[in-house]
Amino acid sequence: MNRKEKAALRRAGVDYAWMDDEEFLKSRVRLNPEQINRMMAVAGKDRYARIERLMTTRAYRNAEPDVRVEMLDIIAEDYNSVKEIDERGRFRPHTLEFFKIMQEIYESER
Repeated sequence: MNRKEKAALRRAGVDYAWMDDEEFLKSRVRLNPEQINRMMAVAGKDRYARIERLMTTRAYRNAEPDVRVEMLDIIAEDYNSVKEIDERGRFRPHTLEFFKIMQEIYESER
């Protein structure tokens, strides 16, 4: 993990055993459908809340339709990766859920 990610981990108070296991980090891990659904549910709730807040702003209400789409696209871009950090330097909720899932996988394998 890079410095930005390590700082975000400290902010979140996250310290999972798998993060220090070089062998595990090098291995290939596949998420099952239930785990993927968990992450998608968390991401969906977070994204929905952000869009809902955006739509209440004067800037959004006064924007032309194409600009509104751009504003929504900016939010959508924050959910393209498993590991995403917000503008405050904190991991997004779906990333924290991914870390929990990884710990569950690690514990079941070790």
